Amino acid sequence: MKKQLVLVCAGAVVVFVLFFGRTTAIKKPVAADNTNITIQSFSIQQSISAAKKTLTPSQLSHLTKIENNIRPDKVASQQIQAYTELANFWKDSTKKCRSLSLLYC
Repeated sequence: MKKQLVLVCAGAVVVFVLFFGRTTAIKKPVAADNTNITIQSFSIQQSISAAKKTLTPSQLSHLTKIENNIRPDKVASQQIQAYTELANFWKDSTKKCRSLSLLYC
C-alpha cells in the first residue's frame, strides 16, 4: 500500500507541476536596433494623379465627366452606380491601372 501511495503522490505532483508550473523559458527583452527604418506612406491622391497623367485627352475628359457625376447629395444607389462606372473606367479603358479599379469596387 505504501508503494501505491508514493506513486499517487508522485503523479499528483507531476500533474500539479504541468498545470500550474512554469513550462516556458523566461523571455529576455530584445535590445532595440538603432537602425533607422523609414516607412513610406501611401497617398491615394498621388496615385490617382500619377495614373491620370498617363491618360489620353479623350480618356481624361471621359474620366472628368464620370467624376463630376459623383455628388454627395445623390441617392445612395446613384452613388453606387457612379462609383461602379468609375471602377469600370479604370478597369476597361486603361489596362495599366488595375489597382485603381479595385479601389472603387
